[in-house]
Amino acid sequence: MSIFPDYHLALGQLARVRLAQGRAYDAVIIERRRLQFVPCAENIYALAIALTAAGRSKEARTLFAKFELEAKSRLSLENNANRELVHYYVNYARKPAAALSIAAREIERRQDVRTVEAYIVVLIANGKKTEALRQMRLLSAEGVCDARLAKIVHIRSGISPLP
Repeated sequence: MSIFPDYHLALGQLARVRLAQGRAYDAVIIERRRLQFVPCAENIYALAIALTAAGRSKEARTLFAKFELEAKSRLSLENNANRELVHYYVNYARKPAAALSIAAREIERRQDVRTVEAYIVVLIANGKKTEALRQMRLLSAEGVCDARLAKIVHIRSGISPLP
């Protein structure tokens, strides 16, 4: 951070650390700074999450709505915010069916860990635990062992995703 103090990816990681530390107010400040440098849907979403954690739900709702509009306008583009939109629909908007539709299209396009993670979360939210477990095991077979994702799968579905 000392060489590139405003590098948006580093700012995003720092904000996540501050949220994990329970320092939501600090995360909000960092996310606002990041959004100034890179005003994109993903960063709007991250700021809305930080605002929610800081108890500023009215401001968060406004940003979530702005995020949703921007993300939906880019659904079919390669550079999109589909993973974030999926997480928003599952975790905040309570629209699991819409999230599944987006995630199913996105998983056909790319199979990176973050996309598969979003797909697994959506499968669980839609009651498709068997397929979620299968996807988790496919990741494990590829050598991906993500403790955070395993915890999410276990908490949301009640099943242990790893043997």
